[in-house]
Amino acid sequence: MAKNSKHLFAFDLDGTLVHEFDGVRSIPPELLQSLHLLESKHHVTIATGRRYRSAIPAIELLPKMPFVICHNGLVILDGAGKIVYRNQLPWPVAEEIALRIREEAEWPIFIFDGEGDVPDFAFSERALVGSHGVRSVQSFSKNRTLVFDDLTELSSEFHPHLLEVACVGKPADLERLQIKLETKLPPGIRSVLVRNCGMKGMGVLEVFSKSFSKWSGVEWVKSRLGAMITIVAGDDENDVEMLKAADFSLVMDHAQAHVLDSGKIKIKGSIGLNQYLLENWLK
Repeated sequence: MAKNSKHLFAFDLDGTLVHEFDGVRSIPPELLQSLHLLESKHHVTIATGRRYRSAIPAIELLPKMPFVICHNGLVILDGAGKIVYRNQLPWPVAEEIALRIREEAEWPIFIFDGEGDVPDFAFSERALVGSHGVRSVQSFSKNRTLVFDDLTELSSEFHPHLLEVACVGKPADLERLQIKLETKLPPGIRSVLVRNCGMKGMGVLEVFSKSFSKWSGVEWVKSRLGAMITIVAGDDENDVEMLKAADFSLVMDHAQAHVLDSGKIKIKGSIGLNQYLLENWLK
């Protein structure tokens, strides 16, 4: 069957496609098989909050896709892993966000696109000492982190690659921080709390431009592929915009209440997602 260019499927990774079984995080084989069949008939993309490098193990299992949406829509890459779109967070805005976070006795992490020799993460030596979340990030991506003594040490060469400022920690602590920051962030900036970030027991509060989301990334890909109908699947706060806006929205039933309310069709785990695809799109 020829590929139906009218349909674009966009899937979140963690908690939607990637699940934990016996301590191993992976895409279940039955679901993976269905995704390969789906891509042969329709357009498929990934819309993840992960940076591209950390998403590669999952992406390599998936069928070849023309575009991948990373960093909550802040970065879009082509099938070869080349950045074709990115949204830069202006450095003065990032400095103000970091200041507001420190005023609440938390430690900011600067997140970059990781292109070339640019790091994925940068944080201070004091943050490394004072925050379990920052130490978890360093352990998770040791070879792609930059530790500085003073913020002025961050080379201006990195500034065009800056995407957001974030905090990593226990979701309950981050929720309290999010509430405190609500009225203190610069104009045009918002925070999104991602509870399922791929680090066990940890969440991430990400602060970036209000104009961007996974949905803005889906719209960009939709336009490039000439698709007309969007089918999306997700489970976390960073999926809300695309769940609300898509023509068909699948929300995993383990999602929090406000995320569940954003989707039209509730899905029970990877088995439920696979069953939905088989019954509705792969007959």
